[in-house]
Amino acid sequence: MYSKGGSVLRMTMTYVDAVAGADTFRNGLTRYLGEHQYGNVVPDDLWNALSVVAGFDVAELMNAWVNAPGYPLISVNTQALPAQISQQRFFETANASVSEQLWWVPLTFYTSSSPAVVQTGVLSV
Repeated sequence: MYSKGGSVLRMTMTYVDAVAGADTFRNGLTRYLGEHQYGNVVPDDLWNALSVVAGFDVAELMNAWVNAPGYPLISVNTQALPAQISQQRFFETANASVSEQLWWVPLTFYTSSSPAVVQTGVLSV
């Protein structure tokens, strides 16, 4: 889990700021640190502080990232219209057992028809 922690926080920051406005993640982090200084915390404490500031349930998106081992491999088929996006659990070794684990994956993208418009969505389970 620790090796993916920084990536998960960066992904969360990018998505929260894209959906709820610039500096929302920073404001939520400030709230979290203020409420829990000198105390013990669990991941839900951070998700709750971010949820209050962002106005949506961040925990729903992030729980699989914190509680499940590994991470998803996202595939995009651009030959189909509209593009098809899928996920499966990434394994470093070919002989690993198959997992049905799915993640909510925040996506930020643009289309060739509107290259100046950044769109944000979630690949949901």
